[in-house]
Amino acid sequence: MQALRDELRAFATRVWCVSTTGIVRGAPSSRADGNSGRSRRSWFTRGVAIETAALVAWCSVVGSSALGATPQGAAARVAGSSAAHAGAPGASADSSADFSADSRADASAEAGAFARADARARGAPEVQGGPDEAVDAGELALAVNRAIAAGVANLKRLQLPDGNWPGQEGPHPGGMTALACFTLVKSGVKKNDEAVVRALGALSGTTFKSTYSHAVRLMLCDALREPAKWRATAEDSVRFLASKQDGPTGGWAYPEGGVDMSNTQFALLGLRSARRIGVDVPEETWVRAANGLLRFRDAEGRGWASESGGFKYWTHREATGGMTAATLAGLSVIREHAPPSSEVHALLRKHAKTIAASEAWLVRRFRADQNPSGERSWTPSFQFAYLWAVERFGGLTGKTELGTHDWYTEGATWLVEQQKSDGSWGNWIEDTCFALLFLRKATLTESDAPLAPADPLFAGEPVVPPKRPKPGTPWLVDWWVAGPFADKGVDLESPPFEPAKARGREKAKLANRVFERIALKPDGWTDLDQATGRAADQALWLCTTTLVNTTAAPFDVELWLVLEDGWSVWFDGRRVSFDRRVAAPIEESVRVPLELAPGEHVLTVVLEDQWGAAAFGARVARPGGVTPGPEFASWAVAPKEKR
Repeated sequence: MQALRDELRAFATRVWCVSTTGIVRGAPSSRADGNSGRSRRSWFTRGVAIETAALVAWCSVVGSSALGATPQGAAARVAGSSAAHAGAPGASADSSADFSADSRADASAEAGAFARADARARGAPEVQGGPDEAVDAGELALAVNRAIAAGVANLKRLQLPDGNWPGQEGPHPGGMTALACFTLVKSGVKKNDEAVVRALGALSGTTFKSTYSHAVRLMLCDALREPAKWRATAEDSVRFLASKQDGPTGGWAYPEGGVDMSNTQFALLGLRSARRIGVDVPEETWVRAANGLLRFRDAEGRGWASESGGFKYWTHREATGGMTAATLAGLSVIREHAPPSSEVHALLRKHAKTIAASEAWLVRRFRADQNPSGERSWTPSFQFAYLWAVERFGGLTGKTELGTHDWYTEGATWLVEQQKSDGSWGNWIEDTCFALLFLRKATLTESDAPLAPADPLFAGEPVVPPKRPKPGTPWLVDWWVAGPFADKGVDLESPPFEPAKARGREKAKLANRVFERIALKPDGWTDLDQATGRAADQALWLCTTTLVNTTAAPFDVELWLVLEDGWSVWFDGRRVSFDRRVAAPIEESVRVPLELAPGEHVLTVVLEDQWGAAAFGARVARPGGVTPGPEFASWAVAPKEKR
C-alpha cells in the first residue's frame, strides 16, 4: 500500500506542478516592503497543496470514504487544482486532511523532480532553480485562482438591485455596468448567470453617449461570443466612435474636452472588438489613429511620445508606464486590423524607431508594483489600469517578458498580495475590474473558460495584516523646517545641501534658507506651504527632529510618513529610504523600519513637492502598529529638564 501511495502521490504532484512550469518562475514566500508597509505573506505552508492533491488521488483509488470520490472524479479534482491561470483556472483541492512536516517536505522534493522530468520529456524549458521554486509556481497559481474567485464574488455583491453597478454613470451612462459585466464574463462567469443577465437587462435600456462607455460596450459584445445577436448594438457603437474621432490628432475625447490617450486607447480596444464580431471599421479611422499616435505635435512641438520614448495622457504631461503600454497595445490593434493595403502599415514601418524607443522605455522603467512616471519617478495613480495595459500589450504582441521581467508573474504576485479581505482591489470598482482582467489574461483568454471556486485553504485568512499605527498613536509635531528649495535644477537625488549634516537650531541656515521651528498638526498631516507661508511647487523641503530611546536597551520602531510625492529619509546621517513617487494620495503609506539604540537620534526627511500641497506628517509606532510608551520621545529642542 505504501508503494501505491508513493506512486500516486508522485503522479498527483506531477499533474499539479507541471501545469505551472514555464508559467510562473517562482514567487517569494515572504518579503517586507519598507515603503508600503504591507507584508508579503506565504500563501500557504509549502507543500501542503501537493500532498493534498496526492491524497485525493490515492483515496480515490483505494476507496477512502473520507472523500467519497470516484477515480475519475478525483482525477478531475486534481487536474482542476493544477490549472494555473493561463485561461482556465480550476477547482481547489480538499483541505480536510492533516499532513506531517516530513510528508510536505517529501512532496516538495518530488514536485521539483517531476516538474523537471516532464519538462525534459516535452522538450520544454525547465523551471530554473530547485524544488522550492516549482512549489512556488504552484502556490502562485492557486493564489491567483483564489484571488479571481474572491474578486468575482466582490463584484457580484456590489451590483445594485436594478442590475447596474455604481460609478461614473453621469458622464458615462452604462460604462461602469458594461465594464463590470465584461469583467465577470472574462473571468469565467457564464452568460446565464443571474448577475450577467441582470446587467444585460439594465444595459438594454441605457443610452450610451461617451467614448468610454461605447468602447466597453463593444468589448462586452465581443466577450459574450454571440456575434449575430450583438451585431446591431456593435454597429451603433462603431458609428459613434467613428463620428467622434478627432481629425487633426486621430484621437478621441470624452467626447467633450480635449483629446487624451486614455479615451483613445479605449476607443481602439472597442474597435478591435467590433472587428472580432465582424463589424467593419472605416479604413480612414485606422489611418487617422496611426497618424495621430505617431506624428501629431502641438504648437509648441510637444507630442504624445516623450523624447525618451514613453507615451503621455496629454501632450504636456509626463510619460507614464500605463499610457505607454496602452498606446503600444493600441498600435498593435491598428497593425492587426487595418487592411493589408492600408497606408497604416507604411506609417508603422516609417516610425518603427519611435515604436522601438517606446518599448525600450517601458522595458527600462518597468516595475509591477509601481507605475513609472517620467524618467526617474513613479506614481501610485492608475496602478491597476497600468497593469491591465501591460497585460494587453503583452497579450497582443506575444511578449511574455519585458527585458528580464516576467511581467505576468510579477504582476500577479503583487496583485495577490494587495487584494483586500473583501475580495476587492484599490478604492474603486474599476480597480477590481482591472486587477481581474490582468489575472485572467483577458486579452487572450476566451470568456467561457471556467471560473475557479474559492480555495478552502484560505478561508478566513486576512490578505494584508493591519500594520499601521493604532488609533491614538501621537503625531510627531516638533520639527525644524527649512525651505522651500525651488531653484532651477533642484533635484531630490542631489539637493543643494547635505541632508546627512543638516542640524536644525535657532538662526541656523541651510543653503541660504533659515531653519524655522514649526509645530505641525497633532491630528494629521500639515501643508508646509501654509504652515510657513512660503508656497512653492516643484520644490524640496527639509524637516529634521530628534527621536529618543529613554531606556538602556535598543528596540525596533516603524516610522510612518504622510507624503504626496518623493522623499529621502536620513537617520543619524545615513539614508534609510528614498523614492521618487509622484501624485500619490495624501495618506499614511510610507513605512520605514528603524532600530533605536539608547539615547538621541537625528531624523531628517527631505520631501519633494511637485504640485499642490506640500503635505507632511509623521508618526512612530512599535512593530505591528503598537503605540510606543514612555520609552520613546521626540523633540526638535529638548525640554529644559532633559538638557
